[in-house]
Amino acid sequence: MNTLQTILDSVIHSNAGEPNHAGFGWTGIGTMPEVGPAAFRHVVFAPLSEDEVERRQRRSPTTFPPRAMAYLASFNGAHFYQGGLSIFGLRAEVSRDPERRQPFDLIDHNGLLRPANSNPEDFYIGGLDEDGSVLYFRAWGARVYRRLETSTEPLEQWENFESMLECVLNRLADEFKGD
Repeated sequence: MNTLQTILDSVIHSNAGEPNHAGFGWTGIGTMPEVGPAAFRHVVFAPLSEDEVERRQRRSPTTFPPRAMAYLASFNGAHFYQGGLSIFGLRAEVSRDPERRQPFDLIDHNGLLRPANSNPEDFYIGGLDEDGSVLYFRAWGARVYRRLETSTEPLEQWENFESMLECVLNRLADEFKGD
């Protein structure tokens, strides 16, 4: 099992239990009946094949760095802790059907929704709900950064995607326990 999958399994199972629902290409974990009948603590989207990622990339003006390709092979985006942390993925369609959930779109967030003050090397991979900050890496570097959309100064940085994911998920798990 790879490091990324180990992190995902650890956080998901320690805080929410086994998957509660499997939809079309997604898994809901940790029901939240107090929020709504279709609410889950975590929603993880099924990984994409290399062919599927390449097919979608051909339709996009954005070139995906190899590290983005690697995490899409483990999972196609996710919403953790009710969207406290969102990792972007590739959408197959747009639908309001709760059974056909899709991740926030990687292509949109590196195109139309890209912050205006971005360095051309920045590749956006997610965001945090607590302050609206965005997560990104430089296209050919390993470090992951967090910054506000209105600033160019990083608030935090991690050595790589896995260390960012582990750190942020652990922080959110501690905060979620307090609720």
